[in-house]
Amino acid sequence: MPSGDTYGSISGKILEGFGEKFSKLVTSPTKEITIKKVHSVKMVNDIEREFNAANFSRGSSQLSDQAKVVLNKLVVLLSKDEALSVKFIGHTSADGDANYNQQLSQDRAKAAANYIESKGINYIRIGHEGKGSSELKNKIDPTSEENCRIEIVLL
Repeated sequence: MPSGDTYGSISGKILEGFGEKFSKLVTSPTKEITIKKVHSVKMVNDIEREFNAANFSRGSSQLSDQAKVVLNKLVVLLSKDEALSVKFIGHTSADGDANYNQQLSQDRAKAAANYIESKGINYIRIGHEGKGSSELKNKIDPTSEENCRIEIVLL
C-alpha cells in the first residue's frame, strides 16, 4: 500500500492500532481483506516480539506466566477473526545435541499451540513445527540466545 494514504473498511469503521487511523472508504471487498490481513500481520509481529522477549527457561518447554499473558493477546486476535489460522515454528540455538534441540523446538512450539487451544481456539486453526537449529537467526554466533525463538505465522 502506498505510504501516506489512509485506508478503511467498506463499512467505514476506523481500524486502530496500526500506527495511524484508517479513514477513507475502500471500494472493494478484496481491499478490505488485504487491510485486515496487514493489520493482523502487524499485530502478530508485535505479539511474536513480546513472546520471544518472555523466553523459555534454558532446556525447558514450559510457558512462563509472561509468555501466557502475551499469548492471550493472540487468543483475542484469533477470536475476533475466525478466518485467521496460526502456526508456531520453534527454533533453538546450535548449543548442545542436535536431536535434543530438534525435540525441544517441537515441544516449545507445541506448548504455545496447546495453550492457544486451551483458551478455546479450534485446534484446526493452529499448527506447530520444530526446526531445531536448522534455521539460525545469528549464524555468526550459532549458540546465541537470539537463535532460540518461536515464529508466529498467520496462515
